[in-house]
Amino acid sequence: MYGLLAVLLMTLAADRPPAAPPTIMRTIDLTEFAFAGLPPTDRAITAGVEQWSVTNRGRQLHQVHMVRVADSTALARVHAWLDDGTPLGREPGIVSTPVEILLTGETRTRTVTLEPGLYVVYCLVPTGHRAGGGDIEQHFMRGMRATFVVQRSGATRAEDGRTPPRQTSID
Repeated sequence: MYGLLAVLLMTLAADRPPAAPPTIMRTIDLTEFAFAGLPPTDRAITAGVEQWSVTNRGRQLHQVHMVRVADSTALARVHAWLDDGTPLGREPGIVSTPVEILLTGETRTRTVTLEPGLYVVYCLVPTGHRAGGGDIEQHFMRGMRATFVVQRSGATRAEDGRTPPRQTSID
């Protein structure tokens, strides 16, 4: 019985056409304390699969975390959550797998599946300095965060600003 199921699953997988490779290559540069290469919020990215080449061009370690939120109200919650300075484990949205910490000059390429919605990227690497309350500051607390919009092909920004979250991934 299990052998038949395995053969059936392998057959279904073999009959499926191979996934199309990403057609868009986006270069993201990380510096103190900013992301370069993402469009401003007045220009949306079209939903789909992209290759992201992420390079640390700064002097410090950096990484990319990404949260997708449902609407501008949720976006405000993400920024309030980041302003609070305690984001670990309590992200108010769909969180992607982060790009691991990059050394100065290091580059990683990832396949990113972007669903329609509002996104915030941020860096959780500690600065080594203490914040006002005595906690160690993280890069996002110094402004290393950015917001961008992803919309369906042919959609308007207003339509996709209210799209409910689905799974988003960085592989």
